Amino acid sequence: MTSPIARFLLIILVAIGFVFFVDHSVINPSPNSSGRDSKSPISASDKPPVLEWPAKPVHLVTNKTSSHRELVKKNQRSSKSEKLVFQRFSDWCSRYTAATNSSARQELEIEGIQIATERQVEMLDLIAADPEHALLQAIPRHLRGKLPLSLVALIEEPLSGRGDFGVLAAIGKAADQPPTTPLYRTVSLGERAWRAYTFGVALERSTLTDIPLHGIALGGLFALDPNPIRRLESEEREQLNGTLADAVCSVAGTAAAEFGTATAIDTGGEIAWLCGDLHLQEVTAKALAGLNDSGNGLDVEGTFRMKSAYTGGIKRLLILRVDFSDLPGVPLSAATATNMLAGINSFYREQSFGKTGFQPLGSGSALTATLRMPKTAAVYGAGDASLLRTDARAAARTAGFNTALFDFDLICMGAVPGFNWAGLGYIGAPGAWIRSSFDASGGVPSHELGHNLGLLHANFWDTGGQSVTGAGSNVAYGDSFDTMGNAGAGKRHFNARYKNYLGWMPTAEVRTVTSSGTYRVWAHDLTNAATTRALRIAKNNQTNYWLEFRQQFTDRPALMSGLGLRWARSGNQSSLLLDTTPGTADGKNDSALLIGRTFSDTASDIHITPVAKGGTVPESLDVVIQIGRFTNNLPPIALLAASSTSLPVNGVVTLTATATDPEKDPLAYSWDFGDGTIIAANTPKVTHAWTTVGEYVAYCRVSDMKGGVAIRSIPIRVGNPATVRIAGQVTRGGHPLQGIRVEVSNTRQAYTDSDGFYTLTGLTRGIYTVKAISEGLMFNSAGFTNPVSVQANQTGVDFESFAAGDLATVSIVPLGAQWRYYDKGNLTTSAWRQSSFDDTGWSRGAAPLGYGDDNIITTVGYGGVASAKYITTWFRHSFRIDDLSGFQSITLGLIRDDGAAVYLNGREIFRSNMPTGTLLASTLASSATGGTDETALFEAELPSTLFVGGSNILAVEVHQSSTNSSDMRFNLRISGLLRPTQRAPAIVLTPQSGSLRIAWTITAIGYVLQESDVPDGLWQLGEGPMGTEAGLNFTVVSATNSTRFFRLSKP
Repeated sequence: MTSPIARFLLIILVAIGFVFFVDHSVINPSPNSSGRDSKSPISASDKPPVLEWPAKPVHLVTNKTSSHRELVKKNQRSSKSEKLVFQRFSDWCSRYTAATNSSARQELEIEGIQIATERQVEMLDLIAADPEHALLQAIPRHLRGKLPLSLVALIEEPLSGRGDFGVLAAIGKAADQPPTTPLYRTVSLGERAWRAYTFGVALERSTLTDIPLHGIALGGLFALDPNPIRRLESEEREQLNGTLADAVCSVAGTAAAEFGTATAIDTGGEIAWLCGDLHLQEVTAKALAGLNDSGNGLDVEGTFRMKSAYTGGIKRLLILRVDFSDLPGVPLSAATATNMLAGINSFYREQSFGKTGFQPLGSGSALTATLRMPKTAAVYGAGDASLLRTDARAAARTAGFNTALFDFDLICMGAVPGFNWAGLGYIGAPGAWIRSSFDASGGVPSHELGHNLGLLHANFWDTGGQSVTGAGSNVAYGDSFDTMGNAGAGKRHFNARYKNYLGWMPTAEVRTVTSSGTYRVWAHDLTNAATTRALRIAKNNQTNYWLEFRQQFTDRPALMSGLGLRWARSGNQSSLLLDTTPGTADGKNDSALLIGRTFSDTASDIHITPVAKGGTVPESLDVVIQIGRFTNNLPPIALLAASSTSLPVNGVVTLTATATDPEKDPLAYSWDFGDGTIIAANTPKVTHAWTTVGEYVAYCRVSDMKGGVAIRSIPIRVGNPATVRIAGQVTRGGHPLQGIRVEVSNTRQAYTDSDGFYTLTGLTRGIYTVKAISEGLMFNSAGFTNPVSVQANQTGVDFESFAAGDLATVSIVPLGAQWRYYDKGNLTTSAWRQSSFDDTGWSRGAAPLGYGDDNIITTVGYGGVASAKYITTWFRHSFRIDDLSGFQSITLGLIRDDGAAVYLNGREIFRSNMPTGTLLASTLASSATGGTDETALFEAELPSTLFVGGSNILAVEVHQSSTNSSDMRFNLRISGLLRPTQRAPAIVLTPQSGSLRIAWTITAIGYVLQESDVPDGLWQLGEGPMGTEAGLNFTVVSATNSTRFFRLSKP
């Protein structure tokens, strides 16, 4: 009789699957440009101003025992620990409320205080990080009343009432000194106020007064529910049941209990009854709509705009000068104030096309004398800025000013310590503070007054130079061409979306593009520009592209001959500047889309190409917009020729592009000469002269304006430069890739042409690390090793590209692995580095290993004398790689405090923060490590030739920078990128008692184990990998009396 194991071995099928090279592009949701604050916790030096409404000081509720920032820093807990403490407290509440005698409750109270203290820390963190989740985790109101007072002080307080919601924004003291929190929110109820965190639609609200507010407060923080209507908990309703018989539905006016579905709601401290959920929905919708300030709303295109009465007209400004006993003196002279106000007025009148401005001093606006504040600058700076505004306005009234007559006010002060901003202002309401920033352009005051009018910061979408609109982050103040980003006033008009939002550029002057065509847009920063002043294209149902043209930036050639692109949503959110030339040395200065160049958003079926200036007075720009999915579109075919490729300085060369399009589409041409000059010539033939000796690359991009592009380039040698070149090709799956950026620095870059070739010119002889960059792709050297020593022109510096779906990352040595270690300080032999060394006598523990730091898993010894610690600790780890052929690259990541050297199989492979030469047990690290460097991964690429098939040994020595160092840390990982393979992966079978171990190499990317009763029958998904060991995935199946067939196949 055949045994079950033998039946397993009858037939093992291995299915060979095709390897497809698929470009898994990164698809991003619309960026959240809502201006969500950065969740910075409140501290003594960074307390938020609160509202002046009602017109009396309000005081922030603060945690007297420890700031939230300190609590968070000391308690970096995982979501798992967070869930655990909330569940523990919930379980404790059940036990406490179920206890029937006082002694049991007293004992439980002690336990509850401990759990509640831990929960308080988690809740503080949760309110700031995820206020929606915090509200879900909040103690039910009815339960709070059943807990002992000792615990009530430790848990969140539920609050409802009518109060004020403040949204404030700040500008930094300098470009490199941003404020701690660019935008934040406050809530005030009566005389109490908190730093507020909210979510959903509330993130789009401006400052609002006397509105319904619901949420929870704890330690100076407030989690605000965006819904102005709160449905009462069932236990709360039960307490009101005595009044239900007489209750009247506030919508229908009939008895609330008529249909048996009555519900009670809190509308901001007042209770109302409704007869059912339909009326609840109606009341909620009306309440939400009421939170839009009166007069605001959607225009005919569905875009939200501020009311013109608030953003239009000539405004009266009160400038309040203040000083302090510890910071005496006039903060700005009358002449400075006059000039500053003139700058503000000029800026606003010009960019609003005369729709708004500010009255001069003495003719509607006013300047106070220097008003001595009742408190010191140190007191104000350490606390609440709204208190300063309250005191300043009170002092102005005492001095005879009727503050009610002014539309806006600026509190102007000297360099008050503790205020880490140059300007601060409410969003959508009057009130601004200016700290030592009083130039004649009025830049900072204009920025803060923009906030008062309702604007958020003008931001930048930063992809790290990878792409225009791919994965990235919202960078506050990042739009350097807009005063809401730069605070420069003058030519830095608000962008087109902001002007539209404020009502200065009405819908009639904004062309909404819904079909393909050629559109003309006039410069919106010129007051005599005709309509249309902006173009708007819907990216999706939330985000629009805003296209604009400017003509005041005469020092920015790209803006003078290009189209500005921004993202903006339909509500009151921050705009986002897009850089159409990501990664260039000129940064955002050349962000505009140049004439002849196409920007394509293929996910949204949008293609934008500025084709020519209009030649009008004032100037305009013609833009071709193609909307649609051109699935079978083929790119143009282009060649590029130069009349000469070697010429003297100022010699003229003629460049000619010969191009055709397979579909006979019209073509656009853009040129780049590698010397920073901009040419606004959408033509196949140009002339150019270089004014400096050097090697350059001239590029021509030919676009069919539907997403198809051809790139051609020619190196040009000017004069007799003593520089060298690096050249190569970038491919993917054997096919050339065009448009890939290759660089040795952000000032030495090249792009691949349609054949995948690139040339980096202008390099001095030396050593360079060459990188290829494109979003969604990874690049590995093909035939060369970084860094490259370049002493003459170098060719063959090629790259092979892979998408995320082509390669798989595998952990060879994980962070947290088990290590042998020797912590006696006196190891003198170098034999410990060798594979043959016997380390069985060493101690063993999991990484991170060290002492004196948080999150150390294994504590190692240092000799016991704090002032004379051991300098060196030694570590060893054994691991296996049975199949090296599948690795495209292998990367070492080292965490060391202070320095370390790493050896593989007896050979040194990496040294970090250590001196050169022979390392002894007494050798000190090069420098002390601190801050984030203590936990940073220092990486190095390792050639696979360093490893051996089978067992490998890592040996590491970690050195301190001094004998009295306070801490030491070590951790290490090795990971590999596995390349696709056409080879059929093999199955390795190992019979075991009553089972069979089935294993296959970890390089079998995308393969799954399948099984069937017959080889030509239906194959089903088999057991997945139980684990990875010795470079193999493995699973174990039980023995049976039936015949089964197994194979590896790609689904």
